[in-house]
Amino acid sequence: MNHENNDEKSVFAEYLAELTSLIPFGYPVIATLMINLGALVEAGATLNDTTIGYFVNSFVGLLVELCPQYLRIYRKCKSPKVSEQTKQILEAQCESMSEGIDKVEKAVVCITSRYALARNLMRQHASFTQLQELTTALRFQFRFLFFATHLLHDEPILIIHPIEKWGIRAKISCITSNWTLHMVMAYFLKQQFPSLSIQSPRVEQVEYLLGQRSKAKGSMFWVYEMYNWTALDSLPSGQEHESYEQHCFNNGLDHRIWGEGVPSDITKFEGIRVILLGPAQYERRCNLMKDFTEQKASFEIEREMSQDEIETLLNKMVNISTEEKRRIVEQRSLETGVGLVDKE
Repeated sequence: MNHENNDEKSVFAEYLAELTSLIPFGYPVIATLMINLGALVEAGATLNDTTIGYFVNSFVGLLVELCPQYLRIYRKCKSPKVSEQTKQILEAQCESMSEGIDKVEKAVVCITSRYALARNLMRQHASFTQLQELTTALRFQFRFLFFATHLLHDEPILIIHPIEKWGIRAKISCITSNWTLHMVMAYFLKQQFPSLSIQSPRVEQVEYLLGQRSKAKGSMFWVYEMYNWTALDSLPSGQEHESYEQHCFNNGLDHRIWGEGVPSDITKFEGIRVILLGPAQYERRCNLMKDFTEQKASFEIEREMSQDEIETLLNKMVNISTEEKRRIVEQRSLETGVGLVDKE
């Protein structure tokens, strides 16, 4: 009986997806159809390739049309030149549009986290770059929509500890946040370098974060400070017990890699994202949590970096001027939508 019910849900889901592809984007009912489609998937409906294609084309097209309108109204609401009466009208419009985008967000997260094809079709869509720019502008209003549209796939990344002079080249896919990246990274680093004096997560916790296990318990520790490469001001002196103020990193907050951010925020050096690790400034215990319940993710260490490779890269980073690093930080701020904190 349950199998028959799921078949019926799947047929209805197919009907809803096709219907969204036929209705003009200006009709608010599309957002309602999409959240109902997501609810069917949550309840056990399966989507075929055609249905997924309908959904992706519909939600990308809808958001590319709806988000600019929302942004214009939202910004007008914040303008001091707008009268109180006009502001009330704009706020009501903004709230109505926000409810629509929120419905689409829930459906997008539900379906793209379950279906790799949905993610692939989204990235291949002609308007995907525009969609990313819009969700970046709205990253603090619609956080999960931003996450879903900025997942990295088979992305190479270098992780280097300049003080201890070791590093790896890894490849990551579908990791939603830098918090998750940090915890998964800590586990695999401890596996690669057993002598590291860090308290890494347990294997079942990492499996949960990667979508390989449905449940896990306990808390974890933030074991390193993470920096963008622009933080490297000088090479380590070689002293074993340098205090935080004495070692090689710029203290500026704009150079940090924050757990609340996403891996796509991490700055590239010579075409590849780089994380520099430093001593944790204080003990931080983190509760085990996951952004997208059904998301499958991966972290793979491809190889250890040689000493020569590490030293060459670090020297190149140090030799880039402070002014150029600041320019890169400012450009990255524009691309990620995260405001700058440090004064020039």
